[in-house]
Amino acid sequence: ALSRFMGRARNSQEKYQEVAPKIKTKVAGVAKEGADILRSLDKKGDEMSGRIKVSKFTDWFLTPLLNHPRIPLMVIIFIVLIASMGILNIRGNIRGDMEVYLPLDEEITDVIEEVREDWTIDILMLYVETNNVKDRTDETNITDINVLKEMSEIEETLNHQRGDKGVNDTVLFVLSLSTLVKELNSTPSRLTNAILDELLPPEIDNPEYRLLPGEYAIPNSQDTVDSMFTQIPSESLSAMVADTNGDGTFDSAIIIIGMAKDVDQADFMKKVEGAIGDLSFCEITATGPIPMTQVVTERTYEEMTRVLPISILLIAFSLFLFHRNWKILIIEGVPLISELIITFGVIGALNLDLTPQVVLVAPIIAALGVA
Repeated sequence: ALSRFMGRARNSQEKYQEVAPKIKTKVAGVAKEGADILRSLDKKGDEMSGRIKVSKFTDWFLTPLLNHPRIPLMVIIFIVLIASMGILNIRGNIRGDMEVYLPLDEEITDVIEEVREDWTIDILMLYVETNNVKDRTDETNITDINVLKEMSEIEETLNHQRGDKGVNDTVLFVLSLSTLVKELNSTPSRLTNAILDELLPPEIDNPEYRLLPGEYAIPNSQDTVDSMFTQIPSESLSAMVADTNGDGTFDSAIIIIGMAKDVDQADFMKKVEGAIGDLSFCEITATGPIPMTQVVTERTYEEMTRVLPISILLIAFSLFLFHRNWKILIIEGVPLISELIITFGVIGALNLDLTPQVVLVAPIIAALGVA
């Protein structure tokens, strides 16, 4: 059986050697014929293209560009350089607040503007914690005068003109435990003098009847402060203080600050950070809509600067994988980078508001540009 198999193999090899030259000749002929057909098609294509009528303006415009390709390239580079100046404004144009998502000329948007005429919707909250939050052996109460004085100092730094309604310090109001204590400290004398103004006849104006105006400040006596808190209903007090770890000591409080309309939130947050500084008896953290807006803005810019290089590298890898030629990186890369710079440059130059979804714009533009 093996002998018969080897004999058939030798016969097949002999037949292949006889047929192989014919196959090679046939393949070479087909290849030559195909090449001739392609050259013929290219020639006919050029002839057909030459027959297409082009307007005089198009011919006048395109011919110099085709003959001198460096000129349009230099013009585009100049436009890119000019547009790149606006990119520096992109960071400040990203908004994370609610209003950027509201449609223009809608009832809900108009109502918000109407509400803002009498009330603020821009709220900053400072979350105050004592060391008791982390260490139960530390019995520092949120009502401790040292804690209240640190809270008061921050409030007075931010709202240094309490009666200006935000004209000079951009703060409309401050509501907190310390403001309540300061009001209680100054109320008795003001109330007594007001009653005397109403009850005493005009001809009687004896200074002996008057009380010295109470100081709008945190008292220096802890007993005085404690006596004030005994007069406050527990339901009202629970709205301002909390015992977060359940050990019976009030360890947390909130400072609510109402902002004026159209306040520069970034600048105000810098003032807040400067006002908080280093504290000895409590820890204060800014939260609420305004700080969250700032965090969203910063995070969006950070993500965009991270996503954009990654997307460009992946696109470059894909192009090189398909074309196997580094020149494709220049051919596709120059228009791609140019369109990104022009897009974001124009947005920045025109100060257009951007939502956090701008992170998605860069890779989408890059992908569409390559396509």
